[in-house]
Amino acid sequence: MTELSGRSTTLRALVVAAVVVVALAAFEQAVSRLYLLNFSTAGPNASAALAVLLVSAPVVGVAGRLGDRRRARFLAVGALAVPVLLAVALSGSPVVAAVAASAVGAVTLLLLVAVLVRHPTVVTPGAALGLLVVVLLRSLLDGASLSATTTGRVVLFGLALVVAVGGLALVRRFDTAASLGADVGPLALFLFVEAAFLGAPGVVATWGLTSPATATVAAAVGLALAGGVVALRGPPARVTVPVLAGGFLLAVSDLLWVGLTAGAALGVAQACAVGLLARAVADARASPWRWRPATVWQLSAVVLLFLFVSSLNWAYMPAPLDSLTHGRSGLFLLVLCATVPAAVGLTVRGARGTDGSGTGAGRVDHELPAVDDDRRTALLAVGGAVAGVGSVALPDRRGTARVGARPLTVATYNVHQFLAPDGDYNLEAVASVLRETDAGIVGLQESEGNRLTSGNVDGVRWLAAELGYHYDYGAPTSAASYGVALLSAWPIRESEVVSLPTHDSPRRLAMRSVVETPVGDVPVVCTHFQTRQGGDPDAVAVQGEAAGRVVALADEDPRTVLLGDCNVTPGDPAYRVLSGSFTDAWVAADSRSPPDGGTYPADGPVERIDHVWTGDAWSVRSASVHGGWDTSDHRAVAAVLEYPDQSV
Repeated sequence: MTELSGRSTTLRALVVAAVVVVALAAFEQAVSRLYLLNFSTAGPNASAALAVLLVSAPVVGVAGRLGDRRRARFLAVGALAVPVLLAVALSGSPVVAAVAASAVGAVTLLLLVAVLVRHPTVVTPGAALGLLVVVLLRSLLDGASLSATTTGRVVLFGLALVVAVGGLALVRRFDTAASLGADVGPLALFLFVEAAFLGAPGVVATWGLTSPATATVAAAVGLALAGGVVALRGPPARVTVPVLAGGFLLAVSDLLWVGLTAGAALGVAQACAVGLLARAVADARASPWRWRPATVWQLSAVVLLFLFVSSLNWAYMPAPLDSLTHGRSGLFLLVLCATVPAAVGLTVRGARGTDGSGTGAGRVDHELPAVDDDRRTALLAVGGAVAGVGSVALPDRRGTARVGARPLTVATYNVHQFLAPDGDYNLEAVASVLRETDAGIVGLQESEGNRLTSGNVDGVRWLAAELGYHYDYGAPTSAASYGVALLSAWPIRESEVVSLPTHDSPRRLAMRSVVETPVGDVPVVCTHFQTRQGGDPDAVAVQGEAAGRVVALADEDPRTVLLGDCNVTPGDPAYRVLSGSFTDAWVAADSRSPPDGGTYPADGPVERIDHVWTGDAWSVRSASVHGGWDTSDHRAVAAVLEYPDQSV
């Protein structure tokens, strides 16, 4: 019996892990689709209305009101529908995808609650294991989320099938439909916060430009230790909740502002979060709270998430929301994370006011698995951590791009935060365009994909690994900019980032780096000016000031190469400022393709606003435009340059 019970416990933990992975991926997809709706014909009103679907707790209340047989059927149908809903979420239009992804989130929460009320001891170790799987997969995918690449989608769909089969088995074989009476607030918020920030080590790392490897290792170790301890020793005592809450918030504060531990605090945050979840799960059935408080908690989290997203895009927000959110992104993220310990504290307090047995039909005592069960589940967690840490040590493919030393090909590309105009991810398409250019140095604009609105995709790191480049992010996510980044076949050093003047625009940047090419050091400036805003005189004047700042950053070095989405066309004031110190590679090229050189909009270019500029030491052999409407809203520009004499 013990061995059979051990296998059952292990299988349940594995199903919980698969459910958690799918739930996090669906949440990321839902938020990114909702964000896209702000730029479509559906508009921000539809986006705000659909955001309510992220509040998934009411579905627990709906299922709880059904009779036993209907509840079992409801759960079974929900489990079987997960692969179908996920497929729609990954391929449908933004509105349809947002609805489908939100439905996946509701079903997965329902399945987790069903496990919680019948087999509570496997929920926390299973959740920790699921997060370990997320950490492992993100590391193997070089920072990409599961829904952003073909490989990731195949894995994600396979896990959705596990959820369908495993969820159906839980409903039928283990009779999980007996009752859904439990305080689901902490569990719902735990998933919310993990999906929004903590579950993506690469995002945490780029928030303050710390090491992705350090953050990944720390997350894996923290999850493994906490998950293993909970599996072996049970949940922490109630008196430790304030200590765990304090440690959790201090660790998150370090990640957001201080950076004292260079990303290692993510391990502490994850360990404390798992401990808090374990305590909440242990008290969930005895707590008088059910799904209604969880609904309020989730609604508050949605509001905080909206404020966080607004703080990263404050310039596009109406008054007074712009002034309210400007510069406060870290604060909103911290308060969002704080909802987890707050909900856990309420659950523990509610459980203290009962006799510990709870109420509700069909409730059973806590199951106490045999030691073999505990060890088996703990070993799963530790094994997942070893795999996660080991994935960081995989061979580094950066710096192996096959490009010639002479002549030098450079390119600039606005990658639209790694989202194609139709809303799908464009990582693989961008990689194809860059292969076509055969560029040794690439400047990227709108490269800040490490946001929940872009599905937490670390696109710069992924492209570097996929194409064999060295890379530099330019600025941290916390800078709330569109982002500029540099990819290079050769090492990058001495990077300097400056903010450019703006008018009613999110922060714009310029980054100067030195690339160690085979024939000497080449200074490269990558930049992104604000738009002309329909010819607004203030915006046009600010563009001229930004151009002057970039000229100063280049410091009159004749070897400088300037790559940028300058948002200016020949004849504009800023263009004249740049042409006074640099040569427009398109104009100077011996051959050009296509002749007009238009780069925007990508589906029918009528403006040449993306440029390659060179210092006086360079000569330009050719220039070309690459990419299409289905990759980005801009097209890439590449130029083949003759190396200057090394004596210059």
